[in-house]
Amino acid sequence: MVAAQKLNLDDKPIYGIYVNGRNWFFVAPEGNQYAVSNPYVITTDDIFDLYAVLLYFKQLMDELYTQI
Repeated sequence: MVAAQKLNLDDKPIYGIYVNGRNWFFVAPEGNQYAVSNPYVITTDDIFDLYAVLLYFKQLMDELYTQI
């Protein structure tokens, strides 16, 4: 994400996801630091929230990159 932030010439937001076992985290840079979500645990009902977040990000990416 550091390289993507440095190479980001169009000022569009950069989002990331990392997985640690059954925990999924969403990450976004804020200046020189990163904002990290609370974990979404896929072995619980969090999986439904995770699915909703992934659908939202897909929609957001579709909107951002069809404007190019």
